[in-house]
Amino acid sequence: MRYLQRLARTARVNRESFLATAVQGRRVLHLGCVDSGLLDQRLSAQTLLHGRLAKAAGEIWGLDLDRAGVERLREIGFTRVFFGSVEQPPTEIPERYFDVVVAGEIIEHVRNAGRFLDAISRLVAPGGEIIITTPNALRFYNPVPAMIRRELIHPDHLAWYTPHTLRMAAEASALRVVAAAVAPAGR
Repeated sequence: MRYLQRLARTARVNRESFLATAVQGRRVLHLGCVDSGLLDQRLSAQTLLHGRLAKAAGEIWGLDLDRAGVERLREIGFTRVFFGSVEQPPTEIPERYFDVVVAGEIIEHVRNAGRFLDAISRLVAPGGEIIITTPNALRFYNPVPAMIRRELIHPDHLAWYTPHTLRMAAEASALRVVAAAVAPAGR
């Protein structure tokens, strides 16, 4: 039990409502804006997070590695969406410009979390904020499939984060964590 970390009490939030409120009237960069693999389904159900953020934000930009998805978003009217890596954003994405950078369900996909965090810290304006969401490795049902020699994980995930490991990654990149919250599974 030498490395047992205390979990702080955290607020429970609805992830999408929380994000929509956080970007209200602000200049926003949404990383992973396509929701790759689910774009058509999300568009048809009108549940695409980028669309919801666009309705709330004063100005919305997007970045994603899914080239076809970026083109599809442009076709339907999102003019400031770009193809590129969140670990090395393209030059079209201005530095020190955004009031809020939303890194929703992205960090678990990147090859180098430190490079990613350093890169996005250069995009946020002074006094702005970065909001990172990720599936919680401590979800109660994660270990259940292991009992039948299975692993419950998205096939593109490269890492799992707990509240402690996410805080440590952020602070190692000179970011300051000001709040943490959890969302019920599926929210």
